Amino acid sequence: MGPLSRERLKQEQLDPRQIGARYGVRFLLDGSVRCHHGKILVGVRLTDTTTGAHVWAETYKPRVDQKDLFEIEQDISLKVLGATIDVHGMIHRTMARELNGVSPGNPSVHQAMLKFYHYLRTGTEDRFKDATMALENAVKSAPDNELATAALGGMCADEFLIFSGSKDYLKRALALVEDAYRLNPNDYVVQFIRAYVYFYTRDQDTFLAALELAVRTNPNISTNGELALYCAYAGHADRAVALFERARYLNPHIPGYYYLTPFMAHAYPGEYEQALSEALQIRIPALFMDPIARAVALGYLGRQTEAGTAVAELRQLVPDFEDTGRELIQRIWRYEQPVALLIEGLRKAGMALI
Repeated sequence: MGPLSRERLKQEQLDPRQIGARYGVRFLLDGSVRCHHGKILVGVRLTDTTTGAHVWAETYKPRVDQKDLFEIEQDISLKVLGATIDVHGMIHRTMARELNGVSPGNPSVHQAMLKFYHYLRTGTEDRFKDATMALENAVKSAPDNELATAALGGMCADEFLIFSGSKDYLKRALALVEDAYRLNPNDYVVQFIRAYVYFYTRDQDTFLAALELAVRTNPNISTNGELALYCAYAGHADRAVALFERARYLNPHIPGYYYLTPFMAHAYPGEYEQALSEALQIRIPALFMDPIARAVALGYLGRQTEAGTAVAELRQLVPDFEDTGRELIQRIWRYEQPVALLIEGLRKAGMALI
């Protein structure tokens, strides 16, 4: 019988804060299983032992007539891990929020990585700057740490792609991810970021090989939904959608911009109603990709008034988008098919790009 068995806790009448203090744990995951008239109800909750607050809870109602008990157990376990321990799960989200406003001057690698994942979820410039500074300092203090090295490579790529940095940032990104890969070629995070950087060097063969290596290393993590995005941009829509659906199945808390994958998959063949439906799931007003996707879908649909609203949001986020938008789209979407699709959609929405 384990030290945290339900019977032991009941005997000692320990509340979550006492459990945290006694056993040195920050989060407590517990649950229950009930059977009623041939149906199974599995309730799971995650408690923060520092506050005693329930930060996440879910009830699963598996179809026992379609799966055996082992499949049900495995299925629920993966979903619970995705919602709690995954990098986009509630544990990472809770801990990342606590670092808001904390100086990145001398962070641990763990703190720097929390800031990195928080940036991935939000995509905002202030989170970008915060995470970049934290990772720069983490790499200085731990130059042989493959995680911080790879993550800094990813940030350098974004400096070039999203924040209009010089091509030197992309060169540095490639050097950093290769350093990280030499340090530990078997680490999923290293493989994941390496695939991302190689996508933007337009080395599609290396990108696809790195992507598949990452997915084989860890098929049960929601960040494969990010790789799905670049797979879609490269024109491999079917593979991209499969990765996206798996990520969403594992973790309902995936970042909104992951929905750019099904958006692109529907937009390519001209399924603009479905593309708009996916674009509306992005829901990150501070990220210019959000209004771009909506404007493009609405432009193709000929819904000019709504498209104009999305274009106005885009202009507010990027005031000189008419002048810089074409280059920005070419940097981020990288390949001819998505670039042409987006530029034409924005033209139909009423925005003329130079």
